[in-house]
Amino acid sequence: MNKKYTAWDITKILIFAALYLIVGTVSMCHAVDFMCLTSVFWQGVLLAVAFELTQAYTLFHILTSVKNTVRAYILMTLATLVQMMGNVFACYKFMKTDADSSLQYFKEIVQFFAEMVNDEPMDDRTCYITVAMIIGILVPAFALFLTDMAVDTIKNKDDFEPVVEESTPEAETAKVEQPVQQTKTEKPTRFIL
Repeated sequence: MNKKYTAWDITKILIFAALYLIVGTVSMCHAVDFMCLTSVFWQGVLLAVAFELTQAYTLFHILTSVKNTVRAYILMTLATLVQMMGNVFACYKFMKTDADSSLQYFKEIVQFFAEMVNDEPMDDRTCYITVAMIIGILVPAFALFLTDMAVDTIKNKDDFEPVVEESTPEAETAKVEQPVQQTKTEKPTRFIL
């Protein structure tokens, strides 16, 4: 099984790895705040690292496994949901404690669109929650879709390169005399629990 990757494929994989590392680091920091809701700081750090390692291992499994398992995708989705909750919490906490002055500009934009829909201005609390949900949910969702794209790039490469043969009378005779060889066909993806 000799897979040939183009420079563009390798570039996409490297971009994926860099983005995954960035998003994973930020999400882990957000998860520390989230996990510290129910634990002391050092336990929150351990739980956040455990969730990130779980997600990284699951991603590694999806990328390298021959068989796609539903369990891996369920685990990846659950870890992403925890990331989303941690990100929303950390974003909201940061906005309430540190970003009040700079958030005013974005609040005005959100309130403009809210007034178009409701004819009423949006209160500050709703605006904070809306911004936290936009940022906290979209970043892990992008990472999940980016993972899917990386899996497609890595797994869906053809195992062979097309060969162009010259047509000569001897080659035509040899083709007629040789039995027909079966070409590679795609196998359906099987999900194993």
